[in-house]
Amino acid sequence: AQFEYATLVRGGGKLQDAYDAFQVFIDNYRQSPRFNEAIQQQFEIAEEANAGKKQPTLLLIPMKLEKSDLVKFYQGVIRNSPYGKYAPYAQFAIAEVYQDDADKAMANASYQMVVDNYPNTKLAAEAQFRIGAISSAAARKTQDASNLTATRDALETYKVTNPTGERAGEAQSLITEVNAAQAFRSLEIAKFYEKSGKPKAAAIYYNEAMKLGAPEAAVEAQKHLAALATAYPDEMKETAAIEETDYTIPAAVNLKSREDY
Repeated sequence: AQFEYATLVRGGGKLQDAYDAFQVFIDNYRQSPRFNEAIQQQFEIAEEANAGKKQPTLLLIPMKLEKSDLVKFYQGVIRNSPYGKYAPYAQFAIAEVYQDDADKAMANASYQMVVDNYPNTKLAAEAQFRIGAISSAAARKTQDASNLTATRDALETYKVTNPTGERAGEAQSLITEVNAAQAFRSLEIAKFYEKSGKPKAAAIYYNEAMKLGAPEAAVEAQKHLAALATAYPDEMKETAAIEETDYTIPAAVNLKSREDY
């Protein structure tokens, strides 16, 4: 009777009331053979509410929900059946709600929960890609180093865990774009230090620019490193004792391990 009551309420278009009615059924009759169907009903209600949020003029959705209320719908689905059929879809939907709302931090955290809690689903791979894509979009706007690093880390993880994934090509393109951005950023920092009369600091960033795989930045960085090695031979010789030399230019030697990095 409780299940049928909830179904009737949903048919009347009262989504919150219907969701709550199915919750009463779930709380009181967890051993019912219709338990999974009730979870499905709640997930569908959340999807209907989400569609209404995206399309306010949709006549079949008489109510509008705030973002927090919509998230609670999906969270309820997860709480009622944490590893059921609809849980990963609900968690992914939460992440999309935050992404649509341009809440980068919450979107990334929510996508990470898909990756952590449902690693063997297809949604986990897409969530990992989305984390990188969101950081990449933020990096285009600000060129902030943390966004560049977050993008590369997320997408490298995607490639390692999904070597034949359908997004592998896109992931590599974004990584290449991020590396180029970071290489030119390092190049500009290096030039600043060089002009400021700080050759050791300049060498660190020129070396970094060379390692990031952006051809134009690498060529220019190499020229500057060669010039530094000529102009400041004593300062550059200090790097000769450092092991794991990456390049033949004296200045470009694993400089991150130096105490003054």
